[in-house]
Amino acid sequence: MLTPEDHTKLLRSFEVDRLLKLVTLEAKRLHGGHFTIFAFTTEWKVAFGTPQVYPLHEGTAYYQLRAMPGWPTLKEALIAALVAGKDFADYFAGDGAARFAAELERTAVAPGVAAPPLVYTEEGERAWKIATQTYGSEGMEPCDPHVCPYFWKTGTASSCISGTGDSICGGVVGSTPGYVYCGLGLP
Repeated sequence: MLTPEDHTKLLRSFEVDRLLKLVTLEAKRLHGGHFTIFAFTTEWKVAFGTPQVYPLHEGTAYYQLRAMPGWPTLKEALIAALVAGKDFADYFAGDGAARFAAELERTAVAPGVAAPPLVYTEEGERAWKIATQTYGSEGMEPCDPHVCPYFWKTGTASSCISGTGDSICGGVVGSTPGYVYCGLGLP
């Protein structure tokens, strides 16, 4: 039997098309024929099975993906999947919604101030949803500076978006009328 190091060395001699065939065969043999490939901006992730994205598994896929190692090339991700042989549930099989709620409870906010809701944007990014009001000609600022992650970090109130639409504090990942989505201080 090959050690993981020897297995990796052998698989590196194959091209991507051959590795895809091997992953497909392994998926059929042990995982009901399922495997999933993710291509992100800076990395690739591959695992057998499918992530738990169903409504009753709220948040589980996020934690499964977060626990998976990322690789700079598809070839390296395919090799890692073949060597590890892991299914998505091997990375995280817990209750995603409960874990998300526990992370919210641990979030440090000002005493007596409830944290704003932590949501997923339309682009799939986790962010605080902060109610905003206009300031100046076209800018936006939090209705209550105490719910702003920038305020938690610095103790100073700040506007979110300038009149030109730029993020002032550096945390804005999106906005909708009346709200800003902020990525600062995420649990």
